[in-house]
This record gives sequence, structure tokens and C-alpha cells, in this order.
Amino acid sequence: MRQVKRWPNAAAVAAVSVLALGAGSLLWDSALAKGGASGPSVASTSGSAASAASASSGGGKKLGSLKGIKAPLPDLSGIVTDKTVAIALGKALFWDAKAGSDGQACASCHFHAGADSRVTNQLDPDIRGVPSDATFQATLDGAGGPNYMLTGADFPFHKLADPNNRNSVVLFDSNDVVSSAGTFAGTFVSTGRDGSETCITRPMDTFAIAGTGANAGKTLMTRHVEPRNVPTVINAVFNDRNFWDGRANNIFNGNNPFGSRDTSASVLVADAAGNLSSQKMALKNASLASQAVGPAGSDFEMSCSNRSFKDIGKKLASLPALSAQAVDATDSVLGTLRSTSGKGLSYTYNDMIKKAFDKKYWSGHDQGGYTQAELNFSMFWGISVMLYEATLVSDDSPFDRYMDANEKFVPGFGKDEKDGLGIFTSGKGDCATCHEGPLLTAAALAVNGDSPLQRKQMADGGVALMDTGFVNIGARPTRDDQGLGVTDPFGNPLSYARQYVANPSGPNLDGVTVDPCKFEAAFVPCNVLPGNFGPLSQRVAADGTMKIPSLRNVAQTAPYFHNGGEGTLAQVVQFYSRGGDVRSVAGGDTSGSGPLGESDLLATPASGSNLADKMKSRNLSAKDQAALVAFLKSLTDDRVRCHAAPFDHPELTVSNGNDPAMAPNGANAAEKYITLAAVGKNGIGAAKCASIANDGNFDQLPATMQALSK
Repeated sequence: MRQVKRWPNAAAVAAVSVLALGAGSLLWDSALAKGGASGPSVASTSGSAASAASASSGGGKKLGSLKGIKAPLPDLSGIVTDKTVAIALGKALFWDAKAGSDGQACASCHFHAGADSRVTNQLDPDIRGVPSDATFQATLDGAGGPNYMLTGADFPFHKLADPNNRNSVVLFDSNDVVSSAGTFAGTFVSTGRDGSETCITRPMDTFAIAGTGANAGKTLMTRHVEPRNVPTVINAVFNDRNFWDGRANNIFNGNNPFGSRDTSASVLVADAAGNLSSQKMALKNASLASQAVGPAGSDFEMSCSNRSFKDIGKKLASLPALSAQAVDATDSVLGTLRSTSGKGLSYTYNDMIKKAFDKKYWSGHDQGGYTQAELNFSMFWGISVMLYEATLVSDDSPFDRYMDANEKFVPGFGKDEKDGLGIFTSGKGDCATCHEGPLLTAAALAVNGDSPLQRKQMADGGVALMDTGFVNIGARPTRDDQGLGVTDPFGNPLSYARQYVANPSGPNLDGVTVDPCKFEAAFVPCNVLPGNFGPLSQRVAADGTMKIPSLRNVAQTAPYFHNGGEGTLAQVVQFYSRGGDVRSVAGGDTSGSGPLGESDLLATPASGSNLADKMKSRNLSAKDQAALVAFLKSLTDDRVRCHAAPFDHPELTVSNGNDPAMAPNGANAAEKYITLAAVGKNGIGAAKCASIANDGNFDQLPATMQALSK
């Protein structure tokens, strides 16, 4: 068996644009400035979230049905004037292929179960590594690299001689990431109000293939592939922060993902005479809006490099919404707005903006060649997409029905599922410690009533401060992806814990209130911090931690983890049974970033440990593992699987790899496409839905794509 890449060593720096990494991921040295801290007295203050259900025996908040749980949303008084139209606007923007460069919509990576079911050209070489890695690796079963078609035989990306023993011989390892094909990422030049867009072809980089046939001897570029496995947008409205690294701030500033951290962010407001002035926006519980405005400008996701939101507004605002895409007459949101031609809507984006938003945001004078609506397009985009995604709540799985029936068996939830639930919530599996509450994630702070920051025991027995809802499970060495441990573009740590350690009594960048009396491992007395409290004395577990995902519909969203390195739910359960994939190194393990979690990963070999406290060998039997998989499969809402309302959608054409022999488009390889059919409120139909398995297996994805195809 081939062993491709030994770890924790990393490879060469990627020759790709830093924009590819997405906002908030450009700075890799996350070591905190070592400011002195004397021991301030910290008053105990009440947490901002409501009290949650009683704790389960697994240590987390009690699991339960999601029915009746209200999604936290900001107060939009004086901003949104017609919420129904705003939701329709958000759905149209989310699915419109003209929104991005190269025909890329938000939905291009989130079209099934809120995630991506494509299998071709879905590999990234780990550009988020420390140092960044531009070298693709062979997979377990094939050549890998750009345009490779993955199968279940390519998983896992870390194969052990004994899959129940994390310390057994490593037979194969790759730091490559399974994610989603984005754009060709040329350099933006201009756009027109007719929907045209001009970009210059990007310089040659690692995302390229060899031409064949008439193209023999040529190197042809493929689309960039994102550096993390794409998470589902379904139920994401409940997350306190979004993206794997949490950079989509809880506060929306109207411009970008960084909330109050960006002190220059503002929106333009018109007075009665049409004169424009800048005004700050700070919408709390609007992380989905912060998230929505990130990909639209990323040259790994939706955009040519250096394209601004006002340019996106200029391109789209005057166009009929979804003008080139079929809309089903029974679409639950867009059906009544549908054009008589069946293509797109009868209204332009400007029409919808003027109906949905207060006139002070769109009625003013032009400025610098852009209308006010175009200049405020990031605000309209973020808020409307947030309101649309807030409707994507899956609360009708067999598990929900079982809980609503007072834990009596229902179709899809029987003895095996109940046995799995028992393991999940008990000390035997301890899954509910992290996957807690009705969302099955500790990242849903407002729903679970959790403190935003914790001080708790780690897997090595030590104690560390950490952000609630973010953990390092040892899926990959921390040097492969620092996750929450990086800084934002302004030099501030994304981690609440790092902020707190640096300045416990000062203002928090994100408006977060920390009550040290709610720490699991509280100081004594709990409201007085030690005199030497600070970065030089307090261990922080931030590096390599990722947002804990919800497990709802997880059987529909293979592959798994932030690197997409596990192909089946059975592999995921086996991973947890053995306690993850960490390996021992001098002074710690591969999850570490120094004894206090503060070391420069470029300068210091891995030491210490950031491994979450429940990551330990559990030696679950084959029967127990099968029961856990059965329980996880019971979390699928069939409306999600079958694309029934609110999960119905317009038609969408997505890229599906390249043909190296066909005539290229300049330096870009010719593309293959799949067109996903428009779906109305009743979904794709019983026969097609039956062909979409609920097995939690990567090999079910081609059949899923076939069922969704036009």
C-alpha cells in the first residue's frame, strides 16, 4: 500500500492567490502579542443566552425535537419593509448562476441537503496548511489531483493497519481536502448592467491538467477547489458563528463577514433630498448574513479576483431575477413571481430590493458611477440570503417524530436507532457532549443556553480555555489547518478565548460577555482571575479547532469532517471509537501547537495538545457502531432528501469536471456540466427520491446527481 505523505510535515507554499483562502484566513501566524496582565477582579455577569434543557447523561444539553424551536434573527425594523419579498430576493440571489463569475451561484456548492454531491474535480491540495501546500497527492485508490473522479475506494484519507487503534501502523495518509469546485478565478476587469462581466485569465497554478488528443502538450487550467469541505446551509441559522473557523461573525456590519472588527464598514443612507451619508450597521444574531457575503467575493468560490460587491450589484440589479434559469410554477417561494416564459421571475432585482427594503437604502443619488442600491448591494444580499436560509429548517426527521411521540417507535426510528441514541447520549459514546441540544451541536449557543467561552479539561488531563462549539478532534494535524486559531484581516484572533486571555477585563471585539463562574473548571473564587492571568500562563485550545457541525441530515452530506477525509458514516463512527487520528510526538501529539497552544507553527515543531476531552479510545463493538450509524441516519428529514418545500429550488447548471481533449476556452480546460432540474414544492417525485439513498456513503452521490439532473 502506498504511503503518500508523512505527517505532521508540510510541503511547499501554494502558488495561488491569497484571496483563495477566503476572508479572514490570510494570516497564519496567530501567536498573540504577549501583553502583561495583572489579576483583575471580574464580576460575575449573567450569560446572554436563555436557559436550555436539562443535561443528558453524556454531559451536553438534552437532545430533542427541533419542531417549535424559533431561529434567532436580528431586529430588522426600519430596514426590511416586506419580509416575504426579502425571502424571495434571497432565494433568487442564492440560486442565480449570474451572481458569480463563471456561472457560479451560492447554490453551486449547496444544492443537495445544503451541501455538494459532485464527485469530480473536488480535491484541494491543502492550501491552508502551515506552510501552505500546493502539491496534490495520489488517493488511496487512484491518481488524485485536479479533475479526478472520486469514489468510495479513495477513502479514508488516513488508513490504519488496525482501524480500531489510532496508534497502529499508518498504511496511507494524505493531507488533500475534498471540497467543491469554485471559479476559474481570473482577475476582474469590469461588468455592465446588462449582466456582462470581463475577467483576465489567471496565471497558471497548481489547479491544472494535461491536455489530450488535439490538446496534447498543453497545460489547461481547471476551476479552483475550496480548501475545506463545504458545510450544509440547512439549519445554519441557529449557529452563533458560521464557517468552519467561525469567521462569519454573529454581528452583520452590512459589508463583510467580520462584524464590528471592521471599523471602516458602513452602509449608505439617503436623506429626503437624496444625499448619501455613511451609517454603521450592527445586526446581532445575523451570522448567516455575515456568512452570505463572504463567498461572493472569493476567487476560490464565486468570483474573479478583486471583484467588489458594488460590481456584483451593477451586474445584477437591473436584470430580471434568475433570468436564464427555469422556475417551477409551484415553487414554494418563487412560484407566484415566476415569469410567464417559465424562465426567471417577472421582476428585476432592483424591483425586489425596492419592495423589500426601506427607501433610505436605495432612493438616493448615484455616487462614483454606481447607484445607491448597487453601493449597498452587500447589505441587501446578506440580509435577504439570511432570511431565505432561515426558512431552511429541517425538523421532521424520524428522530423528531420519535421525540414528539414521547419516545415511542415511529417509522424510521426503531430498536436499532434507539440503541444508537442510547450510546450517543451515554458515557459509552459521549457524542452528546459536543453534539448537544435539538440542533445536535454546541455551536448553537442561543438555543442551548451555553456560555460562549469555556475552561475545561482536555484529553491529556490538562485544563484549557476554549471557544464553545469549537473543538479539535484530531481529524488532521493542526499544521494542516489552524481553523479558529488564525487571525482576521485586522490582526485580531478569531478565537473568543484568545481575546479573553489577552484582555479579560477589556471590551470584546464581538460584544461577547464572559462569565468565569460558568467555566466547567472554574477558578476559586470563580469571579477572581489569578494574578498572572494572561497568554504566558493560560493554556488556550484554539489552533486546529473547528465549528462542531449539526448532525441533522448527515447521511446526505458525505464526505465528512472539515477535510472530507472520511467517506462513510461507518468510517466516522470508527474514527471516534478509536479516539481520532492523533499521533504522539515529542512533548504532545499532532493536535498541539505548543504547551499553552500559542506557538508559531512555522517556527516550532508540534508539541502540546489541543485534543478535545472526549477524544479517547472507546473500543465500541461492531454492533454498537452499527447502532450509532442507524441513529445518525434517522436524523434525515425526507423533505431535504426529496427536495420538497422549503427545500425546493430553481434550475441550476453546475460544473462537473473537464474534458482535456475538447477545444479549450483559452487557457481554461473545456468543461462538462450537469443541469439540476427546477423543483416545485412537492419535491422531485417518489421514484427519483427512492433512488437517493440515505446510507451515509460517498458512493451514493452519483445516483443522487442522476436523480436531480434535468
